[in-house]
Amino acid sequence: MISRHSPSLALLWCLGVLCSACSKDEDTPAPRAAGRPLPVTRDAELSRVDSLDAFRTAYLRAYQLKPDARVTLALANLETLLTGKPSAPVETRFQDGRWTFLSNGQELGSLPEFPSHAQALALLETRVRQLGTSGLALQKDDAALATAPAPSVAEKKPTRGKSSKDPSRKVRREKKKNKKAPLVTANMPAPASAPLPLGLGTLQALHTLDQDWATGKRSALRVKEGARALAALSFQLVDLTETADRVPARALAHLALARVVTGEPLTEEQLLLAASLGHAREARELAQTLPAGAPLRLYFLHDDAQLEALARSEREPGLAHYLWVRRLPEVGTSERARRLSRLQDAPIPNLHELTTRLRVRDFEADLGLGLATPVLILSEAAASAGHPDMDERVRGKRPTGQREREQALKRKLQRLVARFNLTQRGLLPAFEQELARVGTPEGFFLDAATERTWFHGLFFSSQYRLGLHLLDSRASPEAASGYMKNLGSADSPSGKEFLDWMSRLIAAKQGQQVEASLMQALTELESFGAAPLLRVVEELQDAADWGDPALSTMTRRLAARMDTRPVHRFELGWLAREALADVGLAEKHQRAALEATGDPQLEGWLAWLDRDMTKLEALLDSSSPDVRGSVRLTALEHLLAEKKVEPAALMGKLRPVLATSGDDWGFISRCVNLLETYERYGEARGLLEKWLEARQGSKAFEMVFARTALARLHQAEGNAAAAWNAVWPAVESWQWDAMRRAALLSLELGRPAQALELAQAASGRYPGSKSLSLLAEVHWRAGRAEKAAEALAQPKRPVRLMDWRWRIGERFAAVFASRPVEEGLKAFQALQEKQIGATELSQLAVEVNKAGNPALAFEMQSRLRAPGLQQLEFFMGAHGYMKQLKGEPAALDWLRATVPEGMREPLSMFAFADREDAVLWEVIPLADGTEETTDYVWLMRAAASLRAHDTAEAHQRALSQRFSVDRPGFYHQLGRHLLGLLPEEAAIAAAATPKSQQELPFFLGLKAQAEGRHEDAVTWYRDCVETGNPRNGEYRWAMNELHRLKQAELSLALLKQRAL
Repeated sequence: MISRHSPSLALLWCLGVLCSACSKDEDTPAPRAAGRPLPVTRDAELSRVDSLDAFRTAYLRAYQLKPDARVTLALANLETLLTGKPSAPVETRFQDGRWTFLSNGQELGSLPEFPSHAQALALLETRVRQLGTSGLALQKDDAALATAPAPSVAEKKPTRGKSSKDPSRKVRREKKKNKKAPLVTANMPAPASAPLPLGLGTLQALHTLDQDWATGKRSALRVKEGARALAALSFQLVDLTETADRVPARALAHLALARVVTGEPLTEEQLLLAASLGHAREARELAQTLPAGAPLRLYFLHDDAQLEALARSEREPGLAHYLWVRRLPEVGTSERARRLSRLQDAPIPNLHELTTRLRVRDFEADLGLGLATPVLILSEAAASAGHPDMDERVRGKRPTGQREREQALKRKLQRLVARFNLTQRGLLPAFEQELARVGTPEGFFLDAATERTWFHGLFFSSQYRLGLHLLDSRASPEAASGYMKNLGSADSPSGKEFLDWMSRLIAAKQGQQVEASLMQALTELESFGAAPLLRVVEELQDAADWGDPALSTMTRRLAARMDTRPVHRFELGWLAREALADVGLAEKHQRAALEATGDPQLEGWLAWLDRDMTKLEALLDSSSPDVRGSVRLTALEHLLAEKKVEPAALMGKLRPVLATSGDDWGFISRCVNLLETYERYGEARGLLEKWLEARQGSKAFEMVFARTALARLHQAEGNAAAAWNAVWPAVESWQWDAMRRAALLSLELGRPAQALELAQAASGRYPGSKSLSLLAEVHWRAGRAEKAAEALAQPKRPVRLMDWRWRIGERFAAVFASRPVEEGLKAFQALQEKQIGATELSQLAVEVNKAGNPALAFEMQSRLRAPGLQQLEFFMGAHGYMKQLKGEPAALDWLRATVPEGMREPLSMFAFADREDAVLWEVIPLADGTEETTDYVWLMRAAASLRAHDTAEAHQRALSQRFSVDRPGFYHQLGRHLLGLLPEEAAIAAAATPKSQQELPFFLGLKAQAEGRHEDAVTWYRDCVETGNPRNGEYRWAMNELHRLKQAELSLALLKQRAL
């Protein structure tokens, strides 16, 4: 009934890489049991309990970002440039909140932990003055150089060593062409400095400067022009894999040198490098100082209307056109397509405009051009090495229309495939060969290593974007694997590591248990920066269960590969929040990122943490082009959550935002979800229908998402037939949400066989917990509880405890929470009969109770059986459901009747974990003994009392009587500390065994939290988690508290103020 939709991979045949399915013949290993830590090698644990400050120092050092590698490289560059000798290694030392830089033991200067661009530049200028510039033998400036235009992007590709047969004819041709140039209008002032070189013209400008420098033509003006060209080269670099740090580092060194020898601010050059290095706030501030109408000012201040007018006035696509196209990642879908059509007016776009396409995550707008990009970069690298595509020089009639442009591009690719023998060799070997020929080793401005690095960054960015498009957007590890195989083998370390990186990700997507290999990648893949490793981290996070100690090792290893560049501050901030649940570390790095970028999205997030409603309202109502629709929508979501906006006024608040951002699918999708959350189904559907109507006939993949969302809304409104008509055309895409929605609708429409076929197809396409939960739901809704149990008992991939709760449990509750208890219990017992673990099944009860059926939750939980103390955990869960169902007295009576007296003392740890303080006082005996187990029960009471700020007189009297006596025993001494009868140092000293040292940090954190010292509390909780021992209850409790603080979404200051 279902035919597999073959994705349109235009032009792949030209490279000989049509993808075929790749299947594994070997048996799939047994899935890892739920709740088990990942089978990976973990780094040495950080936990220590000698003092809070000692652990905090070690902990922060383990996750500390090094100084920006590009600044360190620039320091080394300056020594080579100014002394002519290889540079000594630049070392760093962190002390008192500052980084000190040293070379051969000599201090070069210092920077704050998170420096600004201006501070880094000042450090480099200080180094220039330390080294001196006399060795450059600068001469008086050549006045002619100041007005020499940069090579036009329309000129021939650089062919070093080759000259025109008739230079005079070339001059006459240029004069003739220049007569046709349009006049500069009044609102488009002439540039204040030399034109900015673009694309291969940038390389040609630097080659020319190097040739002059080598012949003794050295001046401050040439240093300035070299700094400008290098700043332009860095600005045009697309380095998604962070392999090309050498380019901005060299540009930064030359900018510092040029500012010193000229005494000029070089504002445009500063601006370009601030933007290249990620310091967007400073870039905007510098742009404000540029003349009105300057392209860079228009671009950075988001005056796109004037920028487009300026771009259209250019005789050949120049700086304004490049900047206009460069905006692609920030504009909506239709506007992006319009700009891409301009980009494709020429059959082969210029290199700098072609590669800026890589900044857009969505390849669907033009997959063909995206697939062609790495081959075209190869061609340009060959041209820079002096081997241009000679056929490209013969220009025929300019193609018009999309079809002609596609044909021209196809012919170009066919020619390049034949020229480089890509079908036999593969793309990687060909690129490595051409790259080795690029550059002049002794270039003062552009040495060979920097030029090669520039092409290297562009090439691997294109491979990175394409590989992840096939793997993630297309959800096709088979296609990604086929493409990688056809790239050929690599000889360079970076080429080998790229193939290795992709092979590990593909294996993970295919369901192979490669977590150990992924963890090793964080230290083994040395050629690339943090960006590709973040994709590895995503796979590890998807594989890890809640509280897995491997997450600490993962984050630590990634932090070791990062530095203080703004994007890394941002990424480590989110990882600290999501993987470590460390709200303090996260907030620190997020605020440092905001300081550098001024990013409105991040500003809105931090305003939410601060509950700054005034700032959120200002963002919602902002008309600034810097504040995109997504930012305004996020502000609206927060204001709704705080009831500063009523749901009835939601659409009215959305309309002005939709007027400027309603074109982009990502934005529309969020608007629809928000309206749906507040049950404004008709308004949400109206938005979708209007958006779809404007795109009739479009084959973009986002149409699949839109039709699926429309089906969901129709179904919510009770119109299953309309929902089916909306989603069925999207099913052939094999997109997960479309298949799931169609399967559920099939059931609603009375087509159980069709529903099962769709669910089984989805399970084959997307093996894992989400498709497993769909298959189970289809069986449950069709009355086939035994079939559901069979599927869940034999998963093809590991199913985490998190998945048992938030995927399978949520769907079980969706089916049975509103049905009679007997029906849900029958389905539950079918699962028990298949010997599915009690811990896994307990997660279903949690979701059933959350869905409002504590009766069914109790019946399920009370039937669970497990060996040893784990049974007490299940009893406590059932007690909680009984408490909701019949009240606390009945629940306590049930617990007394159920738990044997001999097991009641150990019940204390589970009562404490569930915050059931009444159980601690009314079910567990108030024993007077001094045994360790009795001491622990009283410790649980003291901890619960402290946590709840319990003022009950009887409780306080009992605690005082118990702990007023000073006697040996770790748990007793720790209880005395919680009551304020023993200083922290004495409690630490009492922890004399490895076990007690692992338990101690949680209780110290609990006391700090109760006293409002939330930063200390988070640090102690992290100390407990850094023990890496999830078998300890204290480890799990510390994780619970960290996650509870994280989920509050409050700043540290507000956590303290609200005493959470």
